[in-house]
Amino acid sequence: MSMSLSPHEQKRKFPRFPFRDAVSYHLYQTPQKFGGCLAYDIGEGGVKINFHDFIPLGTEITLKMRLGQKSTSRIIDIAGRVVWVIRVPFSDYYQVGVKFIDTISNLKPKEEIGQYLKS
Repeated sequence: MSMSLSPHEQKRKFPRFPFRDAVSYHLYQTPQKFGGCLAYDIGEGGVKINFHDFIPLGTEITLKMRLGQKSTSRIIDIAGRVVWVIRVPFSDYYQVGVKFIDTISNLKPKEEIGQYLKS
């Protein structure tokens, strides 16, 4: 039996792995807009997050997330851009795809995500 990939999965450079953890966020364009949400999966290129609020396409966002188990975890801040948004049917939340931006300040966090996924 073969599985068909969604259009988002077909465009990915990096595989995604389950990542069900709390994430805090801050929007660049609206500094007073911040909060918490729950991640769904993560890869070296981005993360899928469940939000209660609608986040428009193209929104630049900073995410703070914990990688690893509590005793050995590390907290990272990483910048991204919203590349897709889907309202989850029969629910009050949205799934949002955030692509990590290629910046100098993201080099270390992206490296840490890669190490976390390989462990």
